Amino acid sequence: MEVLLCVTKYIEALLHQFSLEDCKPIATPIETGLHLSIHDARDYYDATLYQHVVGCLIYVCISRPDIQFVVSQVSRFMHSPGTKHW
Repeated sequence: MEVLLCVTKYIEALLHQFSLEDCKPIATPIETGLHLSIHDARDYYDATLYQHVVGCLIYVCISRPDIQFVVSQVSRFMHSPGTKHW
């Protein structure tokens, strides 16, 4: 018995839901050398929306382990995200 997971339609729906349809795919899912900190949250971002997006990305990590590190990094700021975290 073989189980295949394909979340392409789910990812496309998420991009549409968060108005990110025009995003371009890149090889590195995070800017090289980027250091995120809690002090980057000076310009407060909507925490509820941020939490929703990170939750969706955690689900996507099931079939896309290449983004798992980045999702774990941004999930550290779910309680008070800033635009740099977004």
